[in-house]
Amino acid sequence: DPSGLAGENRSTAEDLLRLAEQIYEHYPDIFTITRAPQASVLEASGAVTTVESTHAFAGQLDFLGGKTGTTRLAGENLISIFSYGRPAIIIVLGDENRFGNTERLLKWFTHDFRPGD
Repeated sequence: DPSGLAGENRSTAEDLLRLAEQIYEHYPDIFTITRAPQASVLEASGAVTTVESTHAFAGQLDFLGGKTGTTRLAGENLISIFSYGRPAIIIVLGDENRFGNTERLLKWFTHDFRPGD
């Protein structure tokens, strides 16, 4: 279903990678919006509401955007795109420590990973 909340909805990390790549390439404003730690929204009534990001990396200079998600069946999930000469996408699925493990993967990638190793 379009909400993404039904138990029948299933995605792999590869599915989400393809989706993130398409959004990054064709609809970059979506990730631009998710990059900010907060945003002000003008409601139809004229009231302004501040919305806080649920993405722990929002606001960091190297963070290009991402998406958080949590359901009872899927657990905690996270897509994060970072700038590392080119975009580096980290996808964590079903992880109770999605932000901590994303940070560990990013540190490994930026400090220890060498292509061809």
